[in-house]
Amino acid sequence: GKSSTIALMIASHFLRDTIPLFETSSGSEIGMVSPNVTSRLTLRRGSDVIAPVNQQRGAFVCLLVGLIGLGLAGYLVVPHLGLLRGELIGGAACGGGPAFNCHLVTGSAWGSFLGVPLALWGTVGYVAVIALALLAWQSAEWASQALTLLVLLATAFVAIDLLLLGVMAFVIRSFCALCLSTYAVNLALLVVAKRALRRPWSESVRGVGTALSALVPSSRRPAAWLFWGM
Repeated sequence: GKSSTIALMIASHFLRDTIPLFETSSGSEIGMVSPNVTSRLTLRRGSDVIAPVNQQRGAFVCLLVGLIGLGLAGYLVVPHLGLLRGELIGGAACGGGPAFNCHLVTGSAWGSFLGVPLALWGTVGYVAVIALALLAWQSAEWASQALTLLVLLATAFVAIDLLLLGVMAFVIRSFCALCLSTYAVNLALLVVAKRALRRPWSESVRGVGTALSALVPSSRRPAAWLFWGM
C-alpha cells in the first residue's frame, strides 16, 4: 500500500550512504521494486563497498607472492656473484647437467643487464612489488592505484620472462630451475593482482598515469612515503 511505499522512500533517503539503491541496467535509480520492472536490477553501491575489501585481500596475497619472489631472486644473486669469483656455488638447486644448469645461464651474456646481474634487478623489482602490496593492503583508499601499478609491473615481469625463456630454450640451450620458479611467481602475481583489481585491461592501462601521480609524496598523500620508504 501507500504506507509501505512511503516507508521505503524514507528509508532509502536516510540510508542512501549505507544501503545501496536499486537501479535498472540502464542506470536509472528506483526506490522500490515493482513487478512491472523487467530490467535487470543491480546493486549500485554494494560493489563499491565490497571491492576495497577484495582488493586488500588480493594485495595481501600479492605481498606473500612478492616475498617468495624476493627470496628466489636473492638466492639467484649468490651463484652469479660466485661465478664472478670463479666459484661454482648454489648447491643442488642450481643443477649441473646439460638441461638444467643455473651457472651456465647466469654466467652467459644474457645473465646481466647494464653490468648488473638480472637476479639483482629482480630483487629490486620484488621490493617494489612488496611496497605496492603493503600500500594496497594497509589502505583501502590506495588499493586501486597500487594494484593498478602491480598489474603493470607484473605484466612487464611476465613479458621479460617470456623473452628470457626463449633465450634459454633457443640460444643458451639450457634452463635455470630457479629462474623458472621466478617465472611461475611472476605469473601468479599477475593473475592475483588482476583478479583483485577487477578492471578490464583497457581501463587498467588508462589508470596508470593517475596511479603513478598518486605515488608522489605530499601533505595530502602521506601514505606515498610508505612506498618510497621501502
